[in-house]
Amino acid sequence: PDINIAELDIPVNAVATALKDFFLKRLPPIFPSDSMTNIANLAKQYTDAGQLSEMRAFIRGLPNSNFEILKHMISHFVK
Repeated sequence: PDINIAELDIPVNAVATALKDFFLKRLPPIFPSDSMTNIANLAKQYTDAGQLSEMRAFIRGLPNSNFEILKHMISHFVK
């Protein structure tokens, strides 16, 4: 079924928490547990442009299988 996410009025922090929980509990994890700390630090340390650059570098460093899973998941968000 077609769902309009905007109509659901779900707070952004609820979505972020759900995604974080998924990434931490998925077996094997897409992001190793120590990576979650690195991601949080990226958000605190850099400007938007710096965050994007550092996040790209981080994602490029993922194992290929993890990157492909992440890419597939994100493709559902942009549809």
